Amino acid sequence: MDLNAIRAKLDALNNNGQQREKTDYSTIFWKPELGNHTVRIVPSAFDPTFPFKELKFHYGVGKYPMVALSNFGKQDPI
Repeated sequence: MDLNAIRAKLDALNNNGQQREKTDYSTIFWKPELGNHTVRIVPSAFDPTFPFKELKFHYGVGKYPMVALSNFGKQDPI
């Protein structure tokens, strides 16, 4: 796993020059309760140097965000 590549991707996403609305991520993402926990990040079988998969979503189409079909190599009608 290449930590420098992960840091570079995160910096590129954070410094893209656009102002975004602040989001309270504590209501969206999982957070372990108090106590001892072991959290492991497992390397991807498709790209062992980068453990994350970048996905595209459509917002404002319905009540919930929709996963774009282009993530799966299909033509996206939106």
